[in-house]
Amino acid sequence: MKVICGSHNHELIDTLVSHSSGEKLKPNEHFIVLDMTKSLVKSTNILFTLKENNENNVTTIKQVYNVR
Repeated sequence: MKVICGSHNHELIDTLVSHSSGEKLKPNEHFIVLDMTKSLVKSTNILFTLKENNENNVTTIKQVYNVR
């Protein structure tokens, strides 16, 4: 790889939505998804619970489906 210019060519983003590092569930969130799935809770309600517990959570419904 050859670096032509050592600076970014775009502004930094404000949120991690749709960004690979923001798509990972924390271990406690992973456990919550599995536990609520065992209790037959709908995916949308699981997502709502995750976001309710952490206001900075950027989890998507797809991530909940992947864990399930």
